Order: sequence, then C-alpha cells, then structure tokens
Amino acid sequence: MPEILEEKVEEFVSNERDKKIKVDWQGLALKRKSVLMDDGLRSWQPLFEKLLDYLIEKEILTYSLKNSWTINRDGFDLSPKKPAPHSQLYFTRKRDAEDYAKAFYKSPYTSTIIKPAKETG
Repeated sequence: MPEILEEKVEEFVSNERDKKIKVDWQGLALKRKSVLMDDGLRSWQPLFEKLLDYLIEKEILTYSLKNSWTINRDGFDLSPKKPAPHSQLYFTRKRDAEDYAKAFYKSPYTSTIIKPAKETG
C-alpha cells in the first residue's frame, strides 16, 4: 500500500534536539524521479509541492526577499518554485540554500552562487 504524502514528507524532514528542522535535500534529490502515490500512479510533483508547503509553514522557505537566500547560476534563479500566483521561493537559512544547490544542481562544468535574495529582486 502506498504511503500518504504526509508520511513521505516526514521522510525528508526531521526535528533535531535543538528543535531546528533539518531537511535531507540530498535524499530528496535522489528520490525525485517518481514516487508511488495513493492512487497507484507514479509522480514527483505532488510530493515536492507538499514538501514546499510544509517548509513554508515551518519557515524554512519563504516568498519574502527580506533576510532570505537564493541560488543563482548564469543569471537564472534556481531556488524552488510553486505554481502561481506566488511562485518564487527563497531560503531563510543559507545552509539550506547551499545543501539544496549541491543536491539538485551539482555540476562539474558550472557553479551555483548563493546570495541574499534582495540582490535578485
């Protein structure tokens, strides 16, 4: 029986002893091909969107440029995005931006730049 989305999200997010949230960006990137959903179909997007919602709720991701970080490569913002109306997300912690970039955009040919989001706005 397929796991429900909430259980899948918890697979990649944990609360540390100091009550800080730790996201397993690498584990998420490795599993991004597809996930078996409740309806028996394989999809990645519902899990990723549910995770983004959860991380917004926990203030790991934000829509605000203020005090946040973004990932940039060759002038393109690579931070996570959600469907409209508010699509662009930013990281509230620089370490998460760095880990996300390593997990999702590691390349021997080009590098990513982590910078304050206000510089992109």
